Amino acid sequence: RKLAKSRRKRRIAGIMMDIDGFKSINDRFGHSVGDDAIRALGRILTKVAVEHTMAFRYAGDEFLLLCTDAEEGETERLTKLVEDELERFNESAEKPYRLRLAIGSVVADTTDFDPDVFLYQMDRNMYADKAAHYMTYMTGGV
Repeated sequence: RKLAKSRRKRRIAGIMMDIDGFKSINDRFGHSVGDDAIRALGRILTKVAVEHTMAFRYAGDEFLLLCTDAEEGETERLTKLVEDELERFNESAEKPYRLRLAIGSVVADTTDFDPDVFLYQMDRNMYADKAAHYMTYMTGGV
């Protein structure tokens, strides 16, 4: 809300992420391993969140990256950084699970900024990504 009241026009990039298959991690390996997965993703996002970018645990297994003063292509750049870090984690961490994310992003400026609409758009885009992952899985894709 503070950004919405800012007199200076700013571009805000937001990325919402949800751990794909998180319930399965809890069910198969227990809640302590599920908690470990959440902490692991938190560390990854903290590593990615530099200069004008903040990482938050939003709810359950959902996280946000918010970037104020976002440049053109900021969501794509941040998403690529997250995906690269996830790949490194999945290749090197000796965990019984692999982290996969559904990701939704949106960019807005502070002119007529509505935080509720901003969050709704990220959430809608994340669930569209989750649906695409599910369809790929159901049709035998990778």
